[in-house]
Amino acid sequence: MTVAIVLLACVAAGLAYFALRTEPVPNAGALITPTVDSTASGAPISNPPPTATGSPAPDDQQTNKRFLDFADQSVAVRAVAGNCGGAAPSVEFTSDGGATWIPTAIPADLGVQQIVAMDVVTADQVDLVALTGPSCEPTVLTTFTGGQFWEAYPERLVEQSYIDVGDPAVVVISGTDVPSPCSMPLELSQSAEGDAVRCSDGVFAYSASTRTWQPITTLALRGFSWLDSGDGGLAPEIIGGVADSSDCAGLQLFTFDAAGADFAGRAWGCAPVEGSSSISIATGPTAIWVWTGDRTAVSGDDGETWNTF
Repeated sequence: MTVAIVLLACVAAGLAYFALRTEPVPNAGALITPTVDSTASGAPISNPPPTATGSPAPDDQQTNKRFLDFADQSVAVRAVAGNCGGAAPSVEFTSDGGATWIPTAIPADLGVQQIVAMDVVTADQVDLVALTGPSCEPTVLTTFTGGQFWEAYPERLVEQSYIDVGDPAVVVISGTDVPSPCSMPLELSQSAEGDAVRCSDGVFAYSASTRTWQPITTLALRGFSWLDSGDGGLAPEIIGGVADSSDCAGLQLFTFDAAGADFAGRAWGCAPVEGSSSISIATGPTAIWVWTGDRTAVSGDDGETWNTF
């Protein structure tokens, strides 16, 4: 009897020892956010989990990222992003349809390090979302004088949408952090129609009502924008460029239904510019502008004819 009791005590002690040595189960008790494969059927992506964190090292793609927007066929603004702690950003205005561009100097005391979004409201008013100061804090810079004077309006960040360059897993939509539809978003377009993001494997439009990303196309576009037709009766569309098309010696433009109903898109026009990686497209009811390399192309007749500079 004594031997049996000793054996049982040893077994119990051994079990307790190994229980204490058991490693915790990864993610035990953690909330796992489901995702939907965007390539399967065009279904919305519901709150994709972050896949990258931290501040990426400065690279050429960030530093040379371009922004383009316009007020009409004559007045436009273009900008190169720059990089926090690296190359300075630049902003240029044109009033002659892109034939000449005049740099504007943003006051040094505003501490602008990098531009992450731009909106040309009128020929005189331009809004920039910029990272400023030693810690690269975001704020809104606005000129009401065509670039002559600039002021900071940080309270207006709640209105803005832009890519968080410090954490590519996050896209800011109207001032709110939203998980990105891809690990490295390349470009964001904001309009009255909503917000859309271009990734290396396609374009996604965000629905504020369902908080999901809708795949629009799986084509690797070189630049894109909401297509603003000025006709509220038309369904919203996305326009984007494809290089090296057999039907276009320049940048072949396609339009896509914003509901994701036509992934292949519809040919819209051929912009006579080189289809390089650094391309910016801006559209409106009166014109479409394309900027790549040192060339600017402008069309006022839905891509039928172009002025290039």
